[in-house]
Amino acid sequence: MRERRFPHVRLPGVALLAVLSTGCLEMVVPDKGSIEVKREPAVLDRDSLGTISVLALGEDHAPVMDGTRVYFSTDLGTLLPYADHTGVETVAPGDTVLDVGTHNGVARALFHSGGVDGTATVTVKSGTHKQDVTFTVGRTPVAIFLTAQGQSGESGSVLPPEGGAVTLTAWVYDVDSYAVDEADVIFSTTEGVLDSAGGRVKTSSDGTVEDVLTTDLTAQVTCTVPIIASGNVLVSEPITITVPGPEILTVYPNTGTSEGGDEVAITGSNFAYGARVLFGIQEGIPVDPTLTPETWNDREIRVYTPGTDNGDEVVTVKVENPNGEFAMRDSGFAYVAPPEPEGGP
Repeated sequence: MRERRFPHVRLPGVALLAVLSTGCLEMVVPDKGSIEVKREPAVLDRDSLGTISVLALGEDHAPVMDGTRVYFSTDLGTLLPYADHTGVETVAPGDTVLDVGTHNGVARALFHSGGVDGTATVTVKSGTHKQDVTFTVGRTPVAIFLTAQGQSGESGSVLPPEGGAVTLTAWVYDVDSYAVDEADVIFSTTEGVLDSAGGRVKTSSDGTVEDVLTTDLTAQVTCTVPIIASGNVLVSEPITITVPGPEILTVYPNTGTSEGGDEVAITGSNFAYGARVLFGIQEGIPVDPTLTPETWNDREIRVYTPGTDNGDEVVTVKVENPNGEFAMRDSGFAYVAPPEPEGGP
């Protein structure tokens, strides 16, 4: 007996009539047609919605007839009819399988992430056509904390007077105080250079991410996390990375000959390697020019006075670090002209 076949029925919308297991006919995308599936956005926060859109075309590349069946299924989260979308707060979980008819060649469904984390695979089928799209589902960040640690391991945010590098760590948590992994974090600073260059970096499985700031000036640092579901941005409390400026305690001796060449010790704190000492507008000469960063004393600088052509004169003493930070002692040093020689010509 000859096998009986159901012919392809060419309808105006170039859909295909297929036989279901129940013996009923259904309209699906024909074998020589096509489906194009898109989803938006690719990454979802906890309890948020994504959209799956399907463009179904027939053999002639025209949209299939209205009512052509498209089937959606997911292995994580739930699916809802697109027309039922009234906002995340009011959406109830749907099914893992959804049957949607096309309109003008387009079928849409909503994906509801629910309170789960992971990668959801949504499968779209119509006739012999099948495509998968994925949503990355993560926890919604609600809290972010920023800490700083010195490169040698000490905690805190005070660098040496010449500046340096500090490790910044951001901690991201959800409403249940669970760590949020794969969250985009953006570090920003008012001074210095970040290893990330201000680009997005992702948290690890423990909800943390690090960046390194190198600066020779005091900087204010913050970090932000974009919230996909709401379109808002979560911002950390700022922290200040301090590069302390110099302070002068004593200038000894505070008098000397106007001819210069007197050794003077300036004591204080936060004298950066390479700091200059100025008497008025003239720079003092280091007593020991061979000092290295290792032998440098950030609490005392010894210099020879530069002298002055103005005879008796009181000048300001200024200590200026290489980064431009400075401290001044008004009337800090008095030049005394040498006495006139006795007798005449």
